[in-house]
Amino acid sequence: MMIMNYMDHAATTPVRAEVIEAMTEMMKSQYGNPSSLHRMGLQAEHALDTARDQIASFLSCKVEQIVFTSGGTEGNNLGMRGFLPIELPENSNLCIGSVEHSSVFQVAKELERRGVECRLLPVDIHGRIIMEEAVKRIDANTILVSIQHVNNEIGGIQPIEILSKQIRKAAPKAHFHVDGVQAIGKIPVSMKTLDVDSYAFSGHKINATKGIGALYLKDPKASRPILWGSKQERGLRPGTENVPAIVGLGVAVEKLNQEFGAHQAVYIKNRNALLHAIETELDQTLVNTPLSLEEAAPHIVSVSFAGVKSEIVLHMLEMKEIYVSTGSACSSRAKGNRILAEMGIASKWLDGTLRISYGWELGPEKIEELVAALIEAVGEVRELTMR
Repeated sequence: MMIMNYMDHAATTPVRAEVIEAMTEMMKSQYGNPSSLHRMGLQAEHALDTARDQIASFLSCKVEQIVFTSGGTEGNNLGMRGFLPIELPENSNLCIGSVEHSSVFQVAKELERRGVECRLLPVDIHGRIIMEEAVKRIDANTILVSIQHVNNEIGGIQPIEILSKQIRKAAPKAHFHVDGVQAIGKIPVSMKTLDVDSYAFSGHKINATKGIGALYLKDPKASRPILWGSKQERGLRPGTENVPAIVGLGVAVEKLNQEFGAHQAVYIKNRNALLHAIETELDQTLVNTPLSLEEAAPHIVSVSFAGVKSEIVLHMLEMKEIYVSTGSACSSRAKGNRILAEMGIASKWLDGTLRISYGWELGPEKIEELVAALIEAVGEVRELTMR
């Protein structure tokens, strides 16, 4: 029996044993409602407080600045929409990066339908926002800016601190939201150094479960809910809290806090081995991910192969229990690759693109196994299509 080789961590990650253990305990014996006044309710409330402490410590912020959400999509929605006035100002505009995740891109499109001009900030061939072009688009009428910290397709890092200074200068009243889903646990993130108004992340990208996430709010009192109901999460996120998942998220973040350096070493080692193999053993390839670790997170490599269809290669790898993706799972059924097209990648490369994203538990033998399978699969597809 073949042992699975899972390299689609940018889509989702396996749940840590410690997370499962903590969540199981909550579900078996500490299942009270945090809003209840009896002892079991107070125990559940204490568990929420502990998780909030763990996350605030990791992000270097105050506990009251953390709001629990169902994941990155809800976090991006609340972070972007929660600070906007009910009556949107005339002639107002919002600015987002042209390579944003769909949970940001679609929010911007909905606001555009409500009368807010949507301005896309262009990127260069490495997916980084072109600063001189961004400055031209952000102005005094800009009410919202949303930028991804790490791109989910290629792993490119946006210079959030530099962008923040430009935004504060050009649009002092604008709310600056950051989608940090692919950044948390992969690059250093501190709210003390990032001058942002909100920052969202998701549990299932960091070895917690799906359906849980958190949102940092610089000024929670300035936000309003986008859902209405009871007063959980200081009134910003009504509904009974998912205590087991929140506890699991806290444990996952606590482990990240303890093991961040060790994880980084594994990511970088795997990245270097993969990039070296692509360069020396596979011809007619284009690496879309920036090569410098100052410009890219270490856990994602996007590579395009000339003369192949990526879906065919993906399924050939799958037959060997090797799992990669053609890009973002949220956009996997969409035609084309909007992100790579915005980067200016030539059309001949787009159909042959694979996203390889690995975890901190991956050994070097898995990279060797992937490369050997890639060489075989790409070679077979090219031989068939080029006859």
